[in-house]
Amino acid sequence: MDRNSNKQQNPFKKPKTSGNEIPLPTNKRLEKMIFALPVSFPSAMMPTRIPELYHKMKNRQYPDYFYFSILALGNEIYKDITTEGDKNLGSLYEEESLELLKQETDIRNPLYLWTCVILLAYNSRSVNVLAHEKLRRLLISSVRISKIYQLDLSKIAKMKYTEEELEFRRRVFWCFYNHDRLTMSFRGSFPVIQDRDIVVNLPKNDFFWRFGGECKEEHPELMLWNNIANNIDTEDHPKEKHKDLVKTFLLH
Repeated sequence: MDRNSNKQQNPFKKPKTSGNEIPLPTNKRLEKMIFALPVSFPSAMMPTRIPELYHKMKNRQYPDYFYFSILALGNEIYKDITTEGDKNLGSLYEEESLELLKQETDIRNPLYLWTCVILLAYNSRSVNVLAHEKLRRLLISSVRISKIYQLDLSKIAKMKYTEEELEFRRRVFWCFYNHDRLTMSFRGSFPVIQDRDIVVNLPKNDFFWRFGGECKEEHPELMLWNNIANNIDTEDHPKEKHKDLVKTFLLH
């Protein structure tokens, strides 16, 4: 009985991948991360669809570089007291994600760019200068090669992707843009992309985007919000927030 009880209370589980000794969070702990991240990091987590993020994180359906970036950013945010062990674990997640990013060849994937922004958001707290410089180089390469900043200029993109896929890419771009403009303000760097070169629609329908779409988890709270987002009229949704957030940076 005692052994079973201890297992249930253990907030970590062994990773699915063999040879990886980094402890992974239980589903309960992961759930707390997923719900807290969009509130704590509204800009970096702008592309989040909570039902999808929770399901894919829980079932390891994302590339590992993205998976570990979410764990790094979310590891401490829902705790009142952060221990040295928590900080060390967050650093391990960050290092794992960054190492996998450096090995990744598909840098056009919007998840790649989003991972860079997430890790830079994490790095803003840990202040690892070397990691920051590496991430900035990866981020800049991804933006320039993918040309995501001209997403809504491309007729091919509109034919290739659904409207929801386009909206996801738009949100990835704008979370990058917000990060880039903040970096300009605080570090005195030059912009990666000039405003005049950007052809990307602003994010829209925040409430539907965050809670709507398909919900594959039988989670009471998720199912409730998912049902509301999918069925009430858009005009009755809460006021847009991400569009206004982006506009504050565009005005500078």
